[in-house]
Amino acid sequence: SWISFWAPGGDFKEYPANTGMKIKAGAQFILQSHFHVRSGAQKSASMKVALSLAPTGSKTSELKTLLIAAPIELACTASEKGPLCTRDAALADLAKRSSTKASLQENTLLYICGKDPRNPVASNTSECTSTLSSATNIYGATGHMHQLGRTINITYLNKTTGASTILSTRDLWDFDNQKTDWQSKPIQASQGDQIKVTCTYDVSLRSKLPEFRDLSPNYVVWGEGTRDEMCLAIVNYTN
Repeated sequence: SWISFWAPGGDFKEYPANTGMKIKAGAQFILQSHFHVRSGAQKSASMKVALSLAPTGSKTSELKTLLIAAPIELACTASEKGPLCTRDAALADLAKRSSTKASLQENTLLYICGKDPRNPVASNTSECTSTLSSATNIYGATGHMHQLGRTINITYLNKTTGASTILSTRDLWDFDNQKTDWQSKPIQASQGDQIKVTCTYDVSLRSKLPEFRDLSPNYVVWGEGTRDEMCLAIVNYTN
């Protein structure tokens, strides 16, 4: 389980009262950092990580992290042309820039989210639904996309009543304002209830954003690079 995460605008990740991530003595941490420096810019960066620990003996519920990722299939616009505008070429480029495993992730997400990896369909909307395997208390949710995102919604569905609750929504995606939306009171979800993430994108933003100034257009799939995209719901919960 993720101990914590940060994205622009996230500030310090302060968990709800009487909750926290469980860390065992001797545990090791893996810290993954993403930096993007445009061509010609000063190539320097710094960061600091700090932990706030609960007092010994305090009654703290163990907070956990559920990740719900949706596949990305974004075609080049009609006005864009280039060698990476085909899906196969874009996947080969992703493997070269990162790893073969990364290039296989998109097809895995298509399968997990109920779509056919053998017949991917380009769309400006990405979505995936996850069914809860046990009773869960939902405390909060964070949505994450990259620079081509327009909207993101994370929704909880109660299968018994059919009622839906918005856990997090951004009607106008702002990459620099990725804050966690905490519930005023935890949602008591039951086994079989569902959480859905839905993202929309605007590929034409590539022609307007400086991040893409030195990049050729490409068919976009799930990936960690600037030219790639994500549609991710990060849900904090307790059992």
